[in-house]
Order: sequence, then C-alpha cells, then structure tokens
Amino acid sequence: MVVEVLEGKSISEIPVYVFKDDLYITINEDTMNALGIELPTSIKDNQKLNLVK
Repeated sequence: MVVEVLEGKSISEIPVYVFKDDLYITINEDTMNALGIELPTSIKDNQKLNLVK
C-alpha cells in the first residue's frame, strides 16, 4: 500500500480490507520473552490468544 501511494496512486483508489471479528491472536512466546515484551492484561485475558513456542 505504501509503495502504491509513493508511486502516485490516490488513496481513494486503494481498496479497504475489513477483517472478521473472530480472528485469533498468535504470539511466539519465546520471541516475546527474548525481546522483553510483557503482554497487557487485556491481551492475556483474551480467549482468542494462542501462545506458541
């Protein structure tokens, strides 16, 4: 999308994509820990959270 705008395409010509509300959150737990990232409670408590190693 950024490339299209930089190449002169009007933003009004770029389609909008809407995602479903039932998407799951997948996070690599090892990478998250290696980067020192701590999940906020609002994400930890999300039933659609999927932590992978």
